[in-house]
Amino acid sequence: RLLVNGSVGADATAYLPGADLTGQEVARRAAEWERQIESLDQKEIELHQTQLKLIQEQTAKFLRELNALRQEVNALRLQHDSSGSEVATVLEAKYRELRSLFDMTTREQVATYE
Repeated sequence: RLLVNGSVGADATAYLPGADLTGQEVARRAAEWERQIESLDQKEIELHQTQLKLIQEQTAKFLRELNALRQEVNALRLQHDSSGSEVATVLEAKYRELRSLFDMTTREQVATYE
């Protein structure tokens, strides 16, 4: 029989499996449970540390990939800007050339009708 609430008596005792254990056996089991609890606590700490390390590694990788993507976007933006300015320069030159041809053709036509 084991004592319940520290009282002795028919109402206060409970019949549990292993209730016939000696004091040494109870102490041994209690010490074993204590070791198991400490082991589980240590494993929980290790699990949390591993999770934290994993989160830190994933965050670092995400930041590296984000920076690489940012650099790619900037490179594309510069390429687009320079391509746009090159296209604008070519178009402007072609416009001046066509305008010159148009003016020359117009002068020739006016001269022909005079």
